Amino acid sequence: MEPVENLRIARSSTERIWAAAKYDVMARGYQHYKSLSKQAGRLHGLSDVHTFFHSLRIVSGRPYDRRGCINTLEHMWGYVKKDAGSEEKETFQHLLSEAGKLPYSHFYEWRGAMEQTRLLLCRLSKKYAKDYLLESIILFPDTPYYILHNRKGTFMLSDDMLWKIN
Repeated sequence: MEPVENLRIARSSTERIWAAAKYDVMARGYQHYKSLSKQAGRLHGLSDVHTFFHSLRIVSGRPYDRRGCINTLEHMWGYVKKDAGSEEKETFQHLLSEAGKLPYSHFYEWRGAMEQTRLLLCRLSKKYAKDYLLESIILFPDTPYYILHNRKGTFMLSDDMLWKIN
């Protein structure tokens, strides 16, 4: 393994990682999403890339915010709502309403109506082949978003740095 020193490769890899992680960040708090969005747009050097990955790691360790999750789930719903049937729409609205009534404001583990709403979006993103959502770690947390493949090789995010594997 060797560290990536090509800024163009580092930027494109960062964009892909950010696309996978942004809804997870948004669900932890909109202020975190806005901050990381700005950082992702200002990658002028490799140190900016490392700083972005460090910030992403820090935010990913924070709890989810109930309001942030509801906002994020509504945002992701926008990708599937035109394809969804009336029963799916009713189910989504009901579950989201119930999620808003949950007694806790912060959490680390998805439960109850919040988890049911997230799982519904998982199913609908698969059913309606919404590629953008299929790559999101908030819906598919077991996806190794930190490993990227492209024509330049295979890259991995580790220790706030991007490494070329082969």
